[in-house]
Amino acid sequence: NGGGGNDADSVVVAIIDTGLDFDHDSLEGGFWTNEFELANPYSPDDDANCYDYDLWGYHFIEPTLVPADDHSHGTHVGGLVLKNMPDSVNTALMSLKVQAENGKGTLFHAICAIYYAGDNGADILNLSLGFYGERPTVMDSALVRVGRWHDVLVVTSAGNDSVLVDTVPHWPSGFSTYKHIISVTAVDGDDMMAPFSNYGDLIDIAAPGTNLLSTVPGGLLEEKSGTSMAAAVGTRAAVLYKSCMPSATGAEIKAEILAQAEVIPGLFPSVAGGRRLNAIDSVY
Repeated sequence: NGGGGNDADSVVVAIIDTGLDFDHDSLEGGFWTNEFELANPYSPDDDANCYDYDLWGYHFIEPTLVPADDHSHGTHVGGLVLKNMPDSVNTALMSLKVQAENGKGTLFHAICAIYYAGDNGADILNLSLGFYGERPTVMDSALVRVGRWHDVLVVTSAGNDSVLVDTVPHWPSGFSTYKHIISVTAVDGDDMMAPFSNYGDLIDIAAPGTNLLSTVPGGLLEEKSGTSMAAAVGTRAAVLYKSCMPSATGAEIKAEILAQAEVIPGLFPSVAGGRRLNAIDSVY
């Protein structure tokens, strides 16, 4: 799975989600670790960064707990990022738990996780989550900061409600107008829009997102569908590109992924430019 922890050449991916299953064999060796925290994940704030127990990431809901997955969504997303990753590509998944056992979370915790990821060396943020409503200015500020200060790429899921996001704003995918933020919707194996997928000009690209097999807690594998899965596939492509071009900024990675996308006529006008991810050309 191309794991390797956070070596000097690792691509660090923050999975801002329900946590990760640290005991899953298929994810072994693929976790980020805080080198300034002691080896015992249950020790207190060894590095004095005001985050207790952040050896492998952080549990924003229950700060005294390790950010393990008690749902399944985050582990599935993380498994897709690592799936069939070449051994030459070192990927380190940072577990930032912002969603509870029921899969729900708060805007506050998501924003805190964005700041944490940027400040602790993440190269790519995977935000397979979303909500509707007014433009969240505090999230806007956090995303702008990690882009400007840390040159990260932010990969977001477009949402699963079959709505036109140009008229029904969905966040954080609605921030795709920023050069370092890419919004991903889901297509099936025939390059047709998945029936649940949100659509519109604010969506940058489509990627496979139906019946994808990946890891879930308990050492198991399970198929899931959703734009969350499509975003994880997009994140995987970004990891491959970043591993080849370590100095590439988030904006440069997004530009390359969009430039190398395959144009699928049937995706007009559901996806901007009719673009579908072409992971091979994006890398090579």
